[in-house]
Amino acid sequence: METGEQSASYYFASGDLPPHGHVQVRYDTAMEFFLTTGEGEEANTVMIDVGKYEDGHAYTGTNCTTEDRITFLLRDESHSVVPVDFLKAK
Repeated sequence: METGEQSASYYFASGDLPPHGHVQVRYDTAMEFFLTTGEGEEANTVMIDVGKYEDGHAYTGTNCTTEDRITFLLRDESHSVVPVDFLKAK
């Protein structure tokens, strides 16, 4: 790796499903995205909602993600939900 680069692992997950919690699922049915950097005691994991933004509404749920686009729902400084699209490189 070059200076400043960092590797990470990720997986897509369902919402919280009692009694098992978050279950790994396919990207197109995911409600959450887990990203982990580092290993062991140095590991840091963040959970990001996966969702869709239509008509001014952000929501999560089945089939919100496509093979070409993943929309992450992030909270800004005012705690408003902001959709951020990650598009597949062509």
